[in-house]
Amino acid sequence: MQGALNALAVSNVCTDNWDSLLVTICASKLPNSSGPQPNVQSYFASSTSTVLLGTALINICHLGTNFRARALIDSGSEATFITERLFNIIKPPFEAIQAQVAGLNQTVAAKAQRRCHFMIGAASRPGLKIETMAYVLPQLAGNLPSYPIPQHFLDKLPNLPLADPSFHRSSQIDVLLGADILPSILLSGFRSDICGSLLGQETIFGWVLSGPVSADSTRTVSAFTTKLSLDSNVRLEKLLTKFWEVEDLPGKPTSESDSVCEENFRKTTKRAPDGRYIVTLPFKCPENVDLGHSRCAAQAQFLKNEQRLQRNLPLKEQYDAVIQEYLELGHMTAVTPSHDSGHYYLPHHAVFKPDSTTTKLRVVFNASSPSSNGKSLHDTLHSGPVLQSDLTMQILKWRVFRYVFNADISKMYRQIQLSSQHTPYQRILFRDRKGDVCDYELATVTFGVHMYVDDVLAGAHTQSQAISAISELRKALDSAGFPLRKWTANHKGVLRDIPVDHLLRADFLELDESSIAKTLGIRWQASADEFFFAPPEVLQRES
Repeated sequence: MQGALNALAVSNVCTDNWDSLLVTICASKLPNSSGPQPNVQSYFASSTSTVLLGTALINICHLGTNFRARALIDSGSEATFITERLFNIIKPPFEAIQAQVAGLNQTVAAKAQRRCHFMIGAASRPGLKIETMAYVLPQLAGNLPSYPIPQHFLDKLPNLPLADPSFHRSSQIDVLLGADILPSILLSGFRSDICGSLLGQETIFGWVLSGPVSADSTRTVSAFTTKLSLDSNVRLEKLLTKFWEVEDLPGKPTSESDSVCEENFRKTTKRAPDGRYIVTLPFKCPENVDLGHSRCAAQAQFLKNEQRLQRNLPLKEQYDAVIQEYLELGHMTAVTPSHDSGHYYLPHHAVFKPDSTTTKLRVVFNASSPSSNGKSLHDTLHSGPVLQSDLTMQILKWRVFRYVFNADISKMYRQIQLSSQHTPYQRILFRDRKGDVCDYELATVTFGVHMYVDDVLAGAHTQSQAISAISELRKALDSAGFPLRKWTANHKGVLRDIPVDHLLRADFLELDESSIAKTLGIRWQASADEFFFAPPEVLQRES
């Protein structure tokens, strides 16, 4: 990215505000939408002369940091708004809502799904802070003024402490201050006939100028009232957005394979009576799954793995217990052996993780094992789009919150059922209690065939908000059969409503050595709120 910026700079292309070619390139990477993007500039109507709208430089105060933003003061707006760009920078606390913003003739110009909270301050009044509630929109008024103000028009500008010293230059608007907070920012000072046609209003930020610039101009922008209506019927699914809205998923698949996967999911995914999801395998050719025989290869691998486990009986007991649990929980069922090509047998083996705090042994099913015609189950399936976001950014965004918590979805892969028409492609071999090698079909999504993220990292800026967030999160996930376990937090009070047996450890946060959890591949010392790595020991060879 820096190389591209340098190249544009050499070509005398300004990149200070992401102008010209850079905007086009970045815009092409944004998700497509079914309709035009909301833009609050549609609140303004054109006329025959240029009109200056009142702007101010304000401080957005959040977590002890002041963020400078350019604001439009609009007495015709019923509410205050903030752009998604600035919202993503300051990361204020927010709540999920459904709101419509209407302009002229009650036309819906935009829809807001988040309402955030922060403090507004003025550089000239360091001790003054105004609590503000703002609706988040993709864009507001764009750049204002629409056209630069001629310098000669400002020759007679009086010496006033201006709220926006660069009011005459076209620049981006990130905040729209509406009538809801106008009484808190206006002062008594008022002047008319500034530069012949402008009005001056004193505010806590300084003097704001507005009015017609000249009669010779060809365009104007005059404000009119905006209306805001809220929809309180927020569905249960919307509750998850406040926890998992860390990175937007692509709005349009990037390949034909990705499109097929999304279409398959949309058409075939169902919900069981208990709320659990039922999915299908995304075959490349569902009408003719081109697989050969696979039982013999799976049996050879099973016997080889069994011999290896015999050398470590405690490990074998753990392995057998995991597979036996599949049977006891109904995650697999016994079936009649089959040697035809209408089935696929998954070889399986143990993966031992000695540094894991809980599950030290996992059973991995190998869907890449070739059948007799050289093709594996993976070869016949679409891989689907990559949905996981960057892990480093996940951690950084998580730690923006003052109170944070972490949990895992227990046996997430196995909480999702596989459609019965496709369970024949998830067969395994395992000994029954009599010692006979028997055939089974896995009835749930299988680790090694599908990949999902089962870590939940979320938080809030107050302890009460964090407790409420946990309650809503548990309710939403429980409705789909996703129980949360291994709970941790950086403050014990956050987990006050979590059963002890659902915590990572009952004494978590009581002692430093018992306050270490592993999340997304790194270790977190919760009491000190620090991340660290534990590299493996390096054995030195004797010379």
